[in-house]
Amino acid sequence: MTSVLPFSLRRNKQRYLVSCSNQGGGLFLVIIAGRDSRVIQLLNRPTTGLVISPATGKVYAAHFNGVRLFNSELRRLPDEDYVLERAYIHDVKLTSDELLVVVETARDRVAAYVARGEESWSWSPRPETKAGDRHHINSVLLSGDRMLSSMFAPEPLDKALGERLTGAVMETRTGESSGGRILHAGLLHPHSLIERDGALWLCESRRNRVLRYDPPTAEPVVVAEDIPGYTRGLCITDDWVIVGQSRSDAHFIKPLLDSEPNRQDVQCGIWFFPRGKGKRFFVELPAQEVYDIVPLPS
Repeated sequence: MTSVLPFSLRRNKQRYLVSCSNQGGGLFLVIIAGRDSRVIQLLNRPTTGLVISPATGKVYAAHFNGVRLFNSELRRLPDEDYVLERAYIHDVKLTSDELLVVVETARDRVAAYVARGEESWSWSPRPETKAGDRHHINSVLLSGDRMLSSMFAPEPLDKALGERLTGAVMETRTGESSGGRILHAGLLHPHSLIERDGALWLCESRRNRVLRYDPPTAEPVVVAEDIPGYTRGLCITDDWVIVGQSRSDAHFIKPLLDSEPNRQDVQCGIWFFPRGKGKRFFVELPAQEVYDIVPLPS
């Protein structure tokens, strides 16, 4: 008879931080051993974008009105928090010299900060953009001197966010104040930009799938699909494509496509799709909406 070690004694565990917002929101530690999992809630306040400093191990956990700081042992550092009232922050990243780059969705811009309250530069899709959430910028990717941003519409929004079919990824140079070129268009609610293995990966949230763009082609490869809920939050490892699934958007936003699911039984959590052979599996979270997923060092 084969004995099964208790979860606490198993080796080769993988750890991930998962941020969730709105009802039931918070910051969760997800520990994976094989296909078994443990979920630990670290914070019971809504959380959006996440980034970990490679230099210090500090965790930057965004929320709609600022950024909370944790040390490398996941203990809070409240004296180092950023306060950015009414910015409706969706994502955060760090530059190579540790500038904090913040997607300020309600201000229709991406801004970089040297320290709390000390702005270095900012970028908007258009210099003439009016105040407010005009493009719904929601994710940013830094790659050398390039900056990629995903948004619901490259043109200023003139109708409800949930009714747009023209989402895009825009490319510009880090430090430029406005403009850029459309890299990929025709996306239905793009989120969660990641660069991995020389390719661009993203969630096409309203089509419930993950796409990969292999240069130089502009045509995407569908990496994961048939995800029951709103697809947002993405992490790529050597073994897994890890995708967040939200339930609230599936409940409250009307379908745009005949084939789009509008399930009432969708659970919030994260899917693990193997990059090789095998079956996907799901880890449920006690929340409504997943925003971001980042791996922790072993």
